[in-house]
Amino acid sequence: MPAAILRILFITAKPEDQIQPDTDSELQAILETLRGTAFTAHYVFRATRERILEGLETQPDVVHFLGHGQADGLIIEDHDGVSTLIDAAWLVEVFTRCPSARVAVLNACESNKLALALVTSPHTAVRAALGWSAKMLERQVRQFVVDWYARLQGDTTTAHEAFGHARLAFEGDPAQVFFAERPPPLPPVDGSPFAPSNFSIAGIDRAVLTDLEVDEREQSLSTNERQIGVPGSTFFLAEQTDGSRIGVYVFRNVRIRPNASLRFEGTNAGALVAIEEMQIYGGVYAAVHEDGKSPGGFRAAGRARMLGGGLGAGTCATEVNAGAGGSYCGCGGAGASRQDGAMVPAGKPYGNPELVPLIGGSAGGGDESSGHSGGSGGGALQLVAFGRLHIGPYGYVGCGGGGGRYGGMSGSQQGNGGGSGGAVLIEAPVVEIRGIVAVNGGGGGASQTYGSGEDGRSSDGMATGGYHPDNDAPGGQGSGGAVVDGEDGRRASNAKASGGGGGAGRIRINTATGEAIITGTLSPALSTACTTLGKLVLIASVTPPR
Repeated sequence: MPAAILRILFITAKPEDQIQPDTDSELQAILETLRGTAFTAHYVFRATRERILEGLETQPDVVHFLGHGQADGLIIEDHDGVSTLIDAAWLVEVFTRCPSARVAVLNACESNKLALALVTSPHTAVRAALGWSAKMLERQVRQFVVDWYARLQGDTTTAHEAFGHARLAFEGDPAQVFFAERPPPLPPVDGSPFAPSNFSIAGIDRAVLTDLEVDEREQSLSTNERQIGVPGSTFFLAEQTDGSRIGVYVFRNVRIRPNASLRFEGTNAGALVAIEEMQIYGGVYAAVHEDGKSPGGFRAAGRARMLGGGLGAGTCATEVNAGAGGSYCGCGGAGASRQDGAMVPAGKPYGNPELVPLIGGSAGGGDESSGHSGGSGGGALQLVAFGRLHIGPYGYVGCGGGGGRYGGMSGSQQGNGGGSGGAVLIEAPVVEIRGIVAVNGGGGGASQTYGSGEDGRSSDGMATGGYHPDNDAPGGQGSGGAVVDGEDGRRASNAKASGGGGGAGRIRINTATGEAIITGTLSPALSTACTTLGKLVLIASVTPPR
């Protein structure tokens, strides 16, 4: 599969009342070093607080500050171009709103305490931060970060090794270079082979746990409170760093029989844990419910405020334009214009491949005049087994986005955007997928009555957009397979406009080796950046089951 693209945000500040730093030379040297690697760069020049917040909307993996600093903060500009200070508390709050940021490079004098604050705060996702413990020469600082990027090789998990190399090559005092890493999670005290992402099950009484076996047509679990009638389990709500919660159910073994399904419902993300094995021969899903709710996903906000919900929300429809599709990993499709004007843009992609924190998809834009909503974003689901996790040939796991609703008969009522796919995080020493795991976007709605888009499919197919016989412009298709972006809406010959399709969500599979046995279907496909594999940090000696 292709290498993941490293997203870097460069932030520079040159206040008029300060000595002007040579940030151009540093940028040029870094970009030259990165030539040939898979990366994208975004820039914030003449940084103010507002511009920094806008820059972080690009969801970078690495945030690199170039400029002046002092012991109590970084020096940026106010609206008049004069120096102002941003302290550690402000930086922590800002990085809390950017969960994609894994590495912070604070290339400024006396920035070591700021770097330490970012990796020790429980509210940020920053794993490693680089700073300086003294006032430095620009030439030395520039050469150090160039050497660091040269060894990073486009992967933030190599930040520690890259730092070690650059420190050895550093011509100045190595003690002045500061590198901090987030402390590893405390090992569980209950003999678990690894610590799950996003929550801990330490302290759970395993003696009370029994097996969950679903052999009826459908069974549901609430992510908001313990489900009555589900004995032999432990349920708790886990707080995440972004303020959201996960409803966690823990059993001994989990088995979903063919033709049976387990549906998660509620507003929180859902997690299902088996301390031994998990076998899925039927369905497990956290898709959009008929009332628009999805566990951990975002929904359109209602008639009074019909903007789609979530960080990747689609822009709402107007009398002229249809609603845009919701984005997550993939971009939603744009909403069409009934007057050949500019298309309504979709929201920006967000989140991170590791799905930490675990969040769902974003809603498509709705129609303010008709009161019809865009499709809700798909839910968020985490499946954990301390032994083998097996999805059989007829098994499926789905968190698809909802289809956008139709507009109406009035010429001022346009179609609505489809919701983006949600998130599925799978963690087990051994994972075998012979069935389907899908987090596809929903189709966009047509402008005519009863032309709603299809919900995201539990396959690698693309959800169809809404269609009405009196309208020759169906809504945009949702994502599917190797196509991670939703399709744009269309303009009909009768001057009506349809909504854009929803973009793809995210799939992450963590195993003991970093590899999984996959003979089934993943959608988005493993060849895309929206589905990734990771390696568990094993705590106990584990012999994978055969």
